[in-house]
Parts: sequence; C-alpha cells; structure tokens
Amino acid sequence: MFAHIIARMGREATRSTIRHSQRALVADACRFDLSSDLGYKLPDADVPQGYTPGSYLQQLCYEAAVRRYGSVTRKVAEPLREEFRLIERHNLAGFLLLYHEIVLLAQEIIGRAEAGPPGNAPGGTAAGWGARLLRRPAGGLPHRHQPR
Repeated sequence: MFAHIIARMGREATRSTIRHSQRALVADACRFDLSSDLGYKLPDADVPQGYTPGSYLQQLCYEAAVRRYGSVTRKVAEPLREEFRLIERHNLAGFLLLYHEIVLLAQEIIGRAEAGPPGNAPGGTAAGWGARLLRRPAGGLPHRHQPR
C-alpha cells in the first residue's frame, strides 16, 4: 500500500517538475521590453526643470506616501526603493508618468461630467461608469505592501 502511494507521489512530482520546466521555457521565450518592442516610441513625459522622469516619479510617489501614511517610514521606503529599482531597470518612469497624466485627465473630465447640468444622470453615462472604475476603495487598492 505504501509503495503505491510513494510511486504515485513520485509520478506527480515528475509531472510537476516537467510542467514547471515547460513554463520556464515559455517565460524565457516571452521576453518583452516596453521601451523597444512596441514598434513605436512613446512621447517623453513632461517633467519640471531639474528633474529626470525617474526623479520626478520618485518625488510624486514619496508625496503620495506621505499623504497616505503620514510619513515615509522604513516599512514604506524599502518597498518603494525596490519598485524604483525595477522601474529604472526596465526604463518605465516615462511610461508611468504618462499613465499618471492620463488618469488625472480622466478624473478631471469625470468631475466635470458629474457636475453637469441639473437632471443629468451621469451614473448611466460613460463618464459615470468611468468614475466608478477610477474611484478607489477607502483603504486603497490591495497591494502586497500595506504598511500601517
């Protein structure tokens, strides 16, 4: 009886190892570089004088962290540093700043649509749907780093 269980466990372990190896091969074949593999170049993000896209993104993120947590403690700063390291490694600061601008513009447009003429029911409009999608829950979006 135990021999049968051990043999079955061995077969399952072998299948699991093969599946893992196959996933690793597929992952290695699926390399994508946002900065060079798009077929076009994203426009440069506008940053204030004296900033690079990376330093400006860091400034915005630290300001947001202070608004959210009250201060930037080690528990907040360490994950931020790791994220910034990855952003720099993959050259994503400009892309993330452009994305930030798009979200701010969408929020501004939605705010204007919601403040529209009386009797306008923005909840059923595209702007109303967008407003619901862009609003975050009171506690923010779930994230693996929730310093509190």
